[in-house]
Amino acid sequence: MSKKLAVIIIILNLIIVAIGYTYIKLKPVPDSAEYVGSGKCQSCHLTDHTNWSTSLHTKMMRKVNRADVVVADLKSEAITFHINDAVWAIGGKWEQQFMGEEDGAETLLPGAWLVSQ
Repeated sequence: MSKKLAVIIIILNLIIVAIGYTYIKLKPVPDSAEYVGSGKCQSCHLTDHTNWSTSLHTKMMRKVNRADVVVADLKSEAITFHINDAVWAIGGKWEQQFMGEEDGAETLLPGAWLVSQ
C-alpha cells in the first residue's frame, strides 16, 4: 500500500468517526428514557443473558453505595479525588477505576488501582 493511500484511509476513518460522534452528540437520550433492566434482554436473548449473568461482567460497573464494591486503597496518597465524588466503580477483580458526575455528565475520575490477588 502506498503512503498516499494509507494517509487517505486514515483521513477517511477520522471523518467517519467525527460524523458518528457528531450524530451521537446531536441525539441526546430523551428525558422519558428509563433503565429497563437485564430481564428485558433475557426475554429475547436467553442464552446470551445466561452467559452474561453467570460471568464477572455483571459486576463490571456498580454503584459506589456499598462498602464491598470499593476494593481500591482509598488511603493512598495517589488519590486526587474524594470517594464521595465517585458514583460508579468499574471493575474490581484485577483493576478498579471510578466514575463521577460533572455538570450532569458522567466522567472518568483520575487513577486506576491494581487489585492484589
